[in-house]
Amino acid sequence: MTVVHLVRKCPATFALYFGCIALCYPVLAQDVAEILDLSSKGELGGSSNISCSVAPSEVQVEWLYNGAPVKFNERIKENTEEKLLHKKDLDGNQQKYKLSNVSITNTTASDDGNYTCVAKLGEKRSDKMVLLDLSFPGKLVRNTAGPIKQNASDQVNVTLECVFEVYKPSEVKWWKQGKDDEITDLTTKPPNKISLKEIQSNYDLRIHSPEDNGTYICQIFDNVTSLNITGNVDVIVFAPPQVVIDTVIPISASQLFVNWTVRSYNSPIRFYNLMYRKLPSTDFSLYTREKIGVKNISFVMEGLEKSTKYQLKLEVTTMHGQSKPHIYESTVRTLDKDPIFVPNISINGFSATSVTIGWAPPPEDIAELIHYYLLEARKMGEVAPRRAYHSRDSRNLPYMFDNLEPHSTYVFRVCACSDFTKRCGNWSSEMQAATLDGIPGRAANVTVHCASSWINLTWQPPLKPNAEIKGYTMELTGNATYRDRYGSVKEAMWGPLTKFKANDSRSVRFEDLQPNTNYTVRLSAMTRTRRRGEEETRYCSTAPAPPDSPPRPRWRKILENDRYMFTMYLPRISERNGPICCYRVYMVRLLPHSDWSNLPPARDISVLQYEEAHAVQPTLGAYITDVFSNDRFPPDSEVILGDGKSIFDKEDPGIVQPSCKRCLRKPRRFLDAPAVPKTTTTVPTTRDDLFEEEIDTTAEPDLEEEKRERRSYVEFERDYMKNPMMMDKLVDEEQDWEEVIVRDGILDPAANYTLFVELIPGNDQDEAIYSEYVNVLMPAATPRPSTHNATLEIALLVTCAVAGLVIVVMVGVCVVQSRSARKLPPHPHHANLEMNPIQAALRYVVGHIGRQTTGSATPPTYLRYREISFPPHTPNVRRTLIMASKRNSRCCPSVSRTGPATPPKLERTSRRTDTRTSRLTIRPG
Repeated sequence: MTVVHLVRKCPATFALYFGCIALCYPVLAQDVAEILDLSSKGELGGSSNISCSVAPSEVQVEWLYNGAPVKFNERIKENTEEKLLHKKDLDGNQQKYKLSNVSITNTTASDDGNYTCVAKLGEKRSDKMVLLDLSFPGKLVRNTAGPIKQNASDQVNVTLECVFEVYKPSEVKWWKQGKDDEITDLTTKPPNKISLKEIQSNYDLRIHSPEDNGTYICQIFDNVTSLNITGNVDVIVFAPPQVVIDTVIPISASQLFVNWTVRSYNSPIRFYNLMYRKLPSTDFSLYTREKIGVKNISFVMEGLEKSTKYQLKLEVTTMHGQSKPHIYESTVRTLDKDPIFVPNISINGFSATSVTIGWAPPPEDIAELIHYYLLEARKMGEVAPRRAYHSRDSRNLPYMFDNLEPHSTYVFRVCACSDFTKRCGNWSSEMQAATLDGIPGRAANVTVHCASSWINLTWQPPLKPNAEIKGYTMELTGNATYRDRYGSVKEAMWGPLTKFKANDSRSVRFEDLQPNTNYTVRLSAMTRTRRRGEEETRYCSTAPAPPDSPPRPRWRKILENDRYMFTMYLPRISERNGPICCYRVYMVRLLPHSDWSNLPPARDISVLQYEEAHAVQPTLGAYITDVFSNDRFPPDSEVILGDGKSIFDKEDPGIVQPSCKRCLRKPRRFLDAPAVPKTTTTVPTTRDDLFEEEIDTTAEPDLEEEKRERRSYVEFERDYMKNPMMMDKLVDEEQDWEEVIVRDGILDPAANYTLFVELIPGNDQDEAIYSEYVNVLMPAATPRPSTHNATLEIALLVTCAVAGLVIVVMVGVCVVQSRSARKLPPHPHHANLEMNPIQAALRYVVGHIGRQTTGSATPPTYLRYREISFPPHTPNVRRTLIMASKRNSRCCPSVSRTGPATPPKLERTSRRTDTRTSRLTIRPG
């Protein structure tokens, strides 16, 4: 029912939908006025264009200028045209747009501003604004050519002109740059407009005196670039010269100093005429003793009489004419005598690099005639002096010569000088002064030579000692960066080691140094005050050396995928002594019934291929099972042997470098392999836990000795063949090396194997280092020990245990019985009981053992001599035992536990056969 209901409503829904579209189409389908592009371009004085592109083509365009409608006329016109767009409407028709263009001819500055394009379509409107910019940077077009040359006497008028191109110009300023850059403002006035771009400014100059000479400048500010634009006009005014005598000073009994000021007014000076008169004479005479230079402004007259009054007159002649003579109004009197001053110098102070000298001031009557001092300092033994000028003043300050060499002697002298005559008086007496010790200079010709374990340093004294050198100090430090046995990069520091050598030594040798180390030597001279000089530093690196110890591999066998293989543990060798190129692992398959102790040394054994070592008739030798560089050392230091995989990569960067090419060279073989010895021995085979067991094998003698290649193809003496480095060099001269063959193949479970490792250092001058052969292993299960004698061994062990237990029990019973007997009280019946000799001896032994096993802290008490009486029928043995028993039980109870182990000695002192008693003397033993 629901589906039927929806179907019935569909026609009504469609009708409503299309009705809405028909009603809204006039509104929704109406186009929008769009301004596609608006641009402007114009030039002041030329034509300008403002273009506006709108769409669709039915749009009406209006123009506004600064917000007001544009007034079109003969100069401002509008052009409209339709053009096609590069797109189509929904019906596939090519769309059009309208282009409205406003053109302005003879564009003026008043035409620039904001132009707005207004697009209207029905009720819709859009607008866009653009700026018409007519500005341009200003410049000077031209000005009055110069220089303008005029005579001041002509009284002429000169018009100066400047023409500029400036956008919206301002006022023009005129000013004058006179003598000594003196600035004089002249006038400021608005310019005259010549065209839409150009303006003109003039300045009328009336030349009436030499003061009008100078540079006249016109200047205007440019609003576009914010800079001042200027034009220069040079005006040269000629006039007769003028000269004025400023000063006349008597400087000696026959000399006068004359100073003057001259103005030539742009004309070169030809000559001066100096005239003088000797009072009371009224006539001037021309001074002709020496001609005055045309560039002089002062002069020293000579040859005058002492204590005489003179008056001077001076005139100058230029190319323009002659000046009026100028007479110095005052008369001048020459001195009564010539002023003479010779300084008397003294040393006021000194240091390592300076000396200060001083002198007394000149007399007051001639002090004004001395203006400066000329000083000289000359190093003893040298010719060229060092000069200095020191001005004189009322303070009469001393002068310090600095930057002198330390530990040197200098000679000083001074003379007084005058600015009037540009001459100096006599030199003072010479004075010597020595500078103090300074810092010694660097040692010269320092050379250092390094070997693997020592450094030799040589030098020469400094070119500038600067002090008395007593010796040389040197400091040696070192550092090395290397890879340690854990594969980590470490930096080792060495030193510092300091040595001192007396001045008579020029070399030193440092012994017992570490190889592969970068050393720094700092050498400096030392003075008598223990002051060190400048350091001279040298760097040197000791040569690499082989490692301190050879590789020490260990191995064990493992079971993997029902197949026995070997795991070799190889501790990494530190590169402290030098870089290591690679490790080469060699496997040796022992021949049946052969002993590994008879193998040749690792460096002399024949090198085979895997196939030769595992052939039907195998050959005794070593084959390379793996090669790896120190950079690709196994992370866990373990290498699996016999799994058919190798770490070797001939593209390894650590191997292909030139210094490690030996890793890729095929080892050479001996021509004759060692004969397999006839022997019957036990070959040790190591268990998995690295313990050894003995297996009896019997070697079968070989019937033939096979001929094999040696490690060198060339016949040389055996001494050369034992040296791999000599062998390699000689073979390189004969032929190229063959590439190494590396294969880690499947192992023979019925054969015994051993291995060794070859370490190749990074220095091609160092020989390879070989490890010892490791213990022999067989890639098979370890045989179980035999059990056919187990029952007999168990029975023997049980019997021995029972016998030992019985002995221990018997000894224990005896000890207990003896202790119990000693602790019982004496009985009258037992006192007279007689024991046979065996019982007495046994009793004595048991008692002796008891005394030894029990101890007391009380020290032993020694017996005194006592006499004991026995019946006549008592046997001798019994007498002895009774006497010992009495001693232990009655006399000294403590002695029975702590006394000596030996029985007391009995000595018969007297014996009578006719009486019933005998007397014995007892001495403690």
